[in-house]
Formats: sequence, structure tokens, C-alpha cells
Amino acid sequence: MAARPPLVALKDVRLQDGQRPLFDGVDLAVEESAEYSSALKTRGIDLIFLLAPTSPAERIRAVASQAGGYLYYVSVKGVTGSANLDVGSVATKLDEIRRFTDLPLAVGFGIRDAESAARVGKVSDGVIVGSALVGEIEKHQATPAVLPGLLKDKLKAMRVALDESSKSHHRVNT
Repeated sequence: MAARPPLVALKDVRLQDGQRPLFDGVDLAVEESAEYSSALKTRGIDLIFLLAPTSPAERIRAVASQAGGYLYYVSVKGVTGSANLDVGSVATKLDEIRRFTDLPLAVGFGIRDAESAARVGKVSDGVIVGSALVGEIEKHQATPAVLPGLLKDKLKAMRVALDESSKSHHRVNT
């Protein structure tokens, strides 16, 4: 996924390298998307929009009508990775968002470990992990050779927890 600054630098010149897009989704504000929307859509690149706990119904409707791929729900107010995750509030907001779209809802911000990934995975269609990985990179700057293994282990633990959570979640619903 790409954010607006690289896209602005690329403009229409390098949205694709041959037949493959250089990225598969673009994270933009819906108000900033008109300039890029048709060029991205014709190249099969999804517009990924963010929604927040404070997003009113009108904004959810506007974002859902323009989005592709999935919607990215920012689960906490404040700086990424800094706040406590309230999964009950996330579930409530995702239910509200689902009234406006059939797109998958992925949740980011506050996913720190396997346990938080599993809890969020029970109420969402996906989890997005960023700060937890950046934190590991910062902690191990002096020993970069260990990073691939550490990051792989952290992500694997999250994947296993999500898979286990999904199994138990499905048993409850059947």
C-alpha cells in the first residue's frame, strides 16, 4: 500500500511498471482522491480510505461509496500504538460501518501482540500491524541481523493467534 506523498511524486508517470502496479492500494483522504481515482481504478489499484472512531455516518457513507479493496478502521484515538484498545467499542463502530458497505473491514492502530490481534480478529475482517513492528526495529537497532527472525516470530505468533481465534469464533457461531 502507498500513501499520498509517494503517489504525488509518482503522478501518472509510474503508477505501473510494465503490467504490474507498483503497489496494490493507496491510502488517501476521500477529499483528496478525485485527482487520482480514475487513473488508479483503471490500473486495478484500490483506494483505501481510513475511518476513525469519531467518523460520523455521513463520512462513513461518503468513504464507503468511493472505497475499494477494504476499509481501514483506525481503532483508537491518538497516536498509533499509544492507546489502549477497546475491542467492544471497535465492534460497535464496525457494526455501524457495515450498514454502509460490504467491503472487508480491517482494523489498525493498537494491534501490539498476538493477543490483541486475536481479539480484534474476532470482530473484524483483518488486522493491520505497523507500530508493533517499528517498535521491534527500534529496540534492536544495534543488532539488525536479528530483526528478520524477530519480526517473523512476532508476525507468526499473531497469525497463529488469529487462526486459533477464528476457529473458536466459528465454533461459537455454529
